Amino acid sequence: MPIVEELFWRGWLMRWIINPNFLEIPFGADARDAFWLVAVAFALEHGPYWEVGLLCGIVYNWWMVRTKSLGDCW
Repeated sequence: MPIVEELFWRGWLMRWIINPNFLEIPFGADARDAFWLVAVAFALEHGPYWEVGLLCGIVYNWWMVRTKSLGDCW
C-alpha cells in the first residue's frame, strides 16, 4: 500500500492544495502551506503513532520537493 499512500498524499493532495487543477502543478512544487498541511494530515492519519507519522511526512515531503520525483518516496 505504500504506493497508493504516496499517490494520494504527495502525488495528489499536496498538489491539489496548491491548485485544485492539480495536473498543472509539477511533482515537487514547493509551497509551504501544502507541505505542512500534508505532513500534519499524514501524522494524524497514523493515529497513536502520530509523532512518527509527522517525522516521516516531513521527510517524505522534503524529499519530494528536493528530487521532484514521486518514485523516490516509495
